[in-house]
Amino acid sequence: MTEHVVPQERDLPAGRLSGLKEDLMAHIEHDLETEPAVVPAVTHRRWRRIGLTAAGLAIGFGLATSFVAGGNDTAGANTAERTADGAIVITIREGKNPEDLERRLNDLGVPAVVDFLESGFGCDRARSTGWVQDPAPEALFTSAPTSLDEDPHYVLQPDLLPPGQTMALEFQIDEHGDDIAANYTMSRSTAPVGDCDPVPNDSIVDAETGVAGG
Repeated sequence: MTEHVVPQERDLPAGRLSGLKEDLMAHIEHDLETEPAVVPAVTHRRWRRIGLTAAGLAIGFGLATSFVAGGNDTAGANTAERTADGAIVITIREGKNPEDLERRLNDLGVPAVVDFLESGFGCDRARSTGWVQDPAPEALFTSAPTSLDEDPHYVLQPDLLPPGQTMALEFQIDEHGDDIAANYTMSRSTAPVGDCDPVPNDSIVDAETGVAGG
């Protein structure tokens, strides 16, 4: 290949170089205009509600445990029913009228005081001077395993409550639509148990998010 085949820049006709440059710039501008626009990616995160059930926890003079459930049970009252083997099954369907459940337990021969509280509150311990410090028998009061579409159930073995002792049941309850979350503390006393004076504690009960514990 010689200089005669490809003319040097100085040998181009007048105005040819500037014309070539204009054609090149026109092609570049056209290519830029036809490039696809870059769209920022957007990530959507899908959240899933999860119901949690906390296991029972011995706490010295009492017992605390939790239960979360969802359901469409239309029954409007909390119940306590004695089974054929002598146990008492307690069902929590709503967070009101604890005195009805207390009366029912007393009618079944169980000395008990029952209180319903909001999340984050318990009863002041000054309500009694005879709290039993020894751990309660494990089977005295336990949460019954149920599915998430059932109301909270608890099983009481009244024969394991020593004579002369009163059970104090404190339930923290939260309701959201058909869902109910319950957390309880069970204590025993050899002295009378007075009215509940709510005081802050570390309980957390939220039926909407499926959390119960403390």
